[in-house]
Amino acid sequence: MTCESVPREGKPTRFFTNYSNPDLQTEKKTGRKFPGIVLAHGGEEAAFRNRVKKWAADGYAAIAMDLGGKVTDCQPLTMD
Repeated sequence: MTCESVPREGKPTRFFTNYSNPDLQTEKKTGRKFPGIVLAHGGEEAAFRNRVKKWAADGYAAIAMDLGGKVTDCQPLTMD
């Protein structure tokens, strides 16, 4: 998914995120609440899908943001 960010030089900007939770991993809607984790990275990394999926499989709602424009596969996180 993409999210709005702060404007740069008067123009709107967006960034890409990967998000998942245990319900999305199993495609079951339990309505449960999950502890959350935000995966922050340094300037040389991106929003890694595999890390988000790992945390979701372990019972967390997880989000990773690609603030530096390094994601090449900007597809929604889906079941493999």
